[in-house]
Amino acid sequence: MSQGASRTLSPKAKFFIWCGLLLAFYLVTGLIGRGLWKADEPYSFGMTWNFLTSNDWIVPRVGADPFMEKPPLMYWTGAITAYLFLPWLSPPDGSRMAVLGWMLLTLWTLYRLTERLTPGRGLVACLLMLGTMGMVQHAHLLIADIPQLTGAMLALAGLVGFSVDPAHRRREGLLFGTGFGIALMSKGLLIPGVLGLTVCAAVLLQPRRYLTRPGFAWLGWALLAASPWLIVWPALLWMADKTLFLDWFWVNNFGRFFGLSQRNSISAGAGSNLKELLALSFPVGWILLGAFVAGCWRSLRQQRLKADWIALREAPGHFMVWLYVAVFLVVIMTSAVFRSVYVLPLFPALAILVAGLKIPDRLNRAGRLFAIILFSVVGAYLWFGWWAIRSGHTGLIVSGLRRLVPVEIELSPSPAWFIAALILTALWVITITWRKRLEAAHVWFAGITLFWGLANTLWLPWVDLGRSYAEPLKAFEQSLPAQFDCLNTVNMGESERSMLHYYTGIKPVMVATPEQATCRIQMLLDQRRHPIKVDEEHWHLIWEGQRKGDRQERLRAFMKTF
Repeated sequence: MSQGASRTLSPKAKFFIWCGLLLAFYLVTGLIGRGLWKADEPYSFGMTWNFLTSNDWIVPRVGADPFMEKPPLMYWTGAITAYLFLPWLSPPDGSRMAVLGWMLLTLWTLYRLTERLTPGRGLVACLLMLGTMGMVQHAHLLIADIPQLTGAMLALAGLVGFSVDPAHRRREGLLFGTGFGIALMSKGLLIPGVLGLTVCAAVLLQPRRYLTRPGFAWLGWALLAASPWLIVWPALLWMADKTLFLDWFWVNNFGRFFGLSQRNSISAGAGSNLKELLALSFPVGWILLGAFVAGCWRSLRQQRLKADWIALREAPGHFMVWLYVAVFLVVIMTSAVFRSVYVLPLFPALAILVAGLKIPDRLNRAGRLFAIILFSVVGAYLWFGWWAIRSGHTGLIVSGLRRLVPVEIELSPSPAWFIAALILTALWVITITWRKRLEAAHVWFAGITLFWGLANTLWLPWVDLGRSYAEPLKAFEQSLPAQFDCLNTVNMGESERSMLHYYTGIKPVMVATPEQATCRIQMLLDQRRHPIKVDEEHWHLIWEGQRKGDRQERLRAFMKTF
């Protein structure tokens, strides 16, 4: 009966089953079954854990210290899903279910918008976005940039929807305002600023389309939808602590953009930003850049530049997406701070535009061949590396991987993850078999899924051990005395303090130097080659540890002597 049923499946049904399995593996592997990975995720979970275990849902905190870099939407939703999934998943895994929810909403919105602009290309746009190099890891992390991505996608859909069909101004205005508010409550003013500038640019370029009664009605509905997001939490924060409000609003928004705040990585200039952007946006960014340059060259040669510009303006949907991309690039290139996660909201727009391109057959074949060769080699090496670790031949693994993960430690993936790795490999074999009927986008996505899936199934125990502080912090907890007042930390960032709070239940208080410690116990994070000096007459060492395989970084705990 099962054989007869399989024969009745049409090629289209088989394709959707294949694609659905790949999407499921892409979204789930690396999301559950692991600890908290540096650098951004641990402090995000630290705030989630504080919301989950305290009554204060206004001020985000890392340990006992306020952390006003981002609004709390991601951490609220993470706390809710952690609570809902608590019987079945650990708190970190449960909190990451919020990431899955935001990603599904982003993909659905992207699919619907692409189908509206280029019918039949919605699935390709989703695969292109997920297959972008800068998206793969970040799409699985508990970070504020994920709901910001969703908000940007919803707002772009509302903006494009009104441009295409002004008659539905209420629906599109509510959609834009909701996305605008979600982006604000996720990360701050960056994406709302990009969206606002995009609207202003659209009004300047096409005033007859937007300075109309439907345009003002759309704006009114957008403001109505955005108002709760713009007012409620900021007002509550202002009433709770005006200093913290100013820290969030000025220092971590305008101050960081203009370089007045020195938090996190500072941009090395537009040239450096552009290089990193090109690397992160591969392959969609490269395809779109090539198509843009080729189109401009063709227009110049045929002296059709003005005619092509008019044609683009008369296609309001695609024009608005291009305008959003242009404004985003100008803003991000001029920002004083640049990090890879900042460009996530750009990828859906790039995917929409690339999905609408007519790729020549020879380029499509070349793309398929490149992806098949690349990911077949990568997949084979991941299987070979797993065998080498399991059989004790770790010297066969390249030194770069040995530095990243503690391959010399004997571990084993769970049977479920091993079976998942086998299924992923089988899906890749099917991809190679079907290559002639697939587009390059399909093959590339299948290859990215193979790479990401094998790395987070076969290699997960070593990857997790190399990126998590769970084991040393649990060991530290065993060395603590039965009674102590509080715990100070020195040279420990938000991520380390968040993990300390979660794994030990202690809310640490940060101090700048060991001499400033006021608690009975203090913990230091330093490098063995560059140790932090401690007054051994007044403090004695009670514990020392490190992550397995880490030969540089160490943790030390001291107790005050009386």
